[in-house]
Amino acid sequence: MRTTLFLLLALTPALTSARPSAAQPAPDARLEVRLMPLDAHGPWKRRLVIQSPSAQEVVLDRRLLELTVLEPRERGRPRRHTCRHPDAPRRPVPARVEAMEPGAHYEEWVDLRMYCWGAALAALTRSAATVEIGYGFRARGAFVARQPDERRPPHRVAGEGFEWAPPATPSDEGDVRVRLRPVTTRGAPTLAVELRGTGEAARKRVYLRDDLFSFEVRGPLGTARCRPTRTTIVPIVDFYRALSRQSATTLSVAGLCPPGTFDVPGVYEVTPVVDLVYDGTRYELDALTGRFEGPPAPVRITGGAYVIQRVDDLPAPDEAG
Repeated sequence: MRTTLFLLLALTPALTSARPSAAQPAPDARLEVRLMPLDAHGPWKRRLVIQSPSAQEVVLDRRLLELTVLEPRERGRPRRHTCRHPDAPRRPVPARVEAMEPGAHYEEWVDLRMYCWGAALAALTRSAATVEIGYGFRARGAFVARQPDERRPPHRVAGEGFEWAPPATPSDEGDVRVRLRPVTTRGAPTLAVELRGTGEAARKRVYLRDDLFSFEVRGPLGTARCRPTRTTIVPIVDFYRALSRQSATTLSVAGLCPPGTFDVPGVYEVTPVVDLVYDGTRYELDALTGRFEGPPAPVRITGGAYVIQRVDDLPAPDEAG
């Protein structure tokens, strides 16, 4: 009896170690999810590839992507930023469920800024990082891939991560800086533009009106120009302001942009432009004139119906609207 008990105790660790650990699950091969570069369209746009290794129903919904940005630090562990789509559904949308055969794949293009915003977007803008990919639902009870009669289909799978390099930023911006604040909103946005001078320009004055600002918009469907109807006026001396102080102007796109410019949910790159046309000759003021353009800023439009973003339909970088 003692011999039998000793053999059982000796075998117990071996039997236990042969079982998969709950803390380190085996790799999930139910669904392959990758984000591939689209070099011609810049660093932010990626090709989402979803491939099914077996016959099953799959939820094909780009809003289910979740990105984890691991931003390196000089000391300690990387800083983690979680990126989610603002319109991610909690349950499978029937229209986005499709039966896939073994080896079949699905593609859409995505913009990483639709998922990463705020601190996460700032991290991707300033430094290299490792990006991990998840795909699916946060809560159990939903399925992201399902085989016939499967009782507990996975609600989430891990994708193939990638290494991120930040985009190049202009090194010389000149003495006049035009800035558009990034904004995320449902429907038509309100644009806030900031204007400030440095160096020689800071000692000059400017005469600003809302109709001197315009915007070049590059969105999911192409490009558009947003220009107000400009009224020629006689400037009032009291309205000249020092360019050394930051000036902010808030503009609604209603009446500025062609109809439907911001109708489709997605990320729009909006470039602010200001035309300073009023000099100070009438009042013997040293006023600045000229056309000044700022860097593009992201405007994120949420809500709305799901529009498939086919890679073949992606507007060319030099396409004009």
